[in-house]
Amino acid sequence: MHVRFPLLAFALAATVFATPTDDAVALLKEGKLADGRAALEKITVAEPENARACFFLAQAIARSGGGAKAIDAALPWLEKAAKLAPNDAEILAAYGRVSMEFAGLHTSISAASKGRDALDAALKLNPGDLDSREVLFQYYTQAPWPIGSSSKAAVQLDEISKRDPRRGALLAIEGKIRAKDYAAAFKLCDELLAKDGNDWLALYQYGRAASIAGLNMEKGLTVLKKYLELAPTAPRAPRPANIWGRIGNIREKQGDIAAAREAYQTALKFEPNNKSAATALAALKEPGSKK
Repeated sequence: MHVRFPLLAFALAATVFATPTDDAVALLKEGKLADGRAALEKITVAEPENARACFFLAQAIARSGGGAKAIDAALPWLEKAAKLAPNDAEILAAYGRVSMEFAGLHTSISAASKGRDALDAALKLNPGDLDSREVLFQYYTQAPWPIGSSSKAAVQLDEISKRDPRRGALLAIEGKIRAKDYAAAFKLCDELLAKDGNDWLALYQYGRAASIAGLNMEKGLTVLKKYLELAPTAPRAPRPANIWGRIGNIREKQGDIAAAREAYQTALKFEPNNKSAATALAALKEPGSKK
């Protein structure tokens, strides 16, 4: 589960009455993370009850890099902001999503529960927040019993599908792949591709299912290569190294070791530190060779 902050979602008013928090946020919007963070840190000391300053300080911390460490450092500020502004849907949603991210990193049931509750509260205030609904869908789908709930996951998927049918279908495809119902996953992908042959997520998910199941592999190769031609740049788009890794998986299942090796090597050219491609390449064996 990947955290997506509502990137400085509210627009600053162009007015002489801008507050110090507005000025600090303007620095963040200009890409001056260090300056904006320093300003927000001063504001949170001078104004400890300023929920928006806490909220944007968390954003500055998370966007400064550092992976898990940044998530760990940002979460307390979001928790404080949520307590100070319990009726702010934007703050609650961000707190809920980062709590879920923290829970995944640290296997924390407590953080997951807090994240779930914050997201539920955010959705009561803003039912159209599909990002929060998706996080809850993933939570209820992936969490073990008795925390997970297929019925609660279905509720979130239904609400998402009503508002954004494509997004709902893509989430349903992920669920079918997770349940190893590959025939249903292929069918849903085909339905999306019948509407838009360049739907890059549908192309990827079809290829992903083919690479995992070892089914429909020729078509799997075709759609993955088309994905590479489209070269989507959306924030959530799988990277070329991932696609070449999937191609390598399919070639390996087909028994074409030379092509598999070439695909894994291509993945490593894009990302030399790609562990899955490096592991798969090291494990390749020629047909008939002894392990």
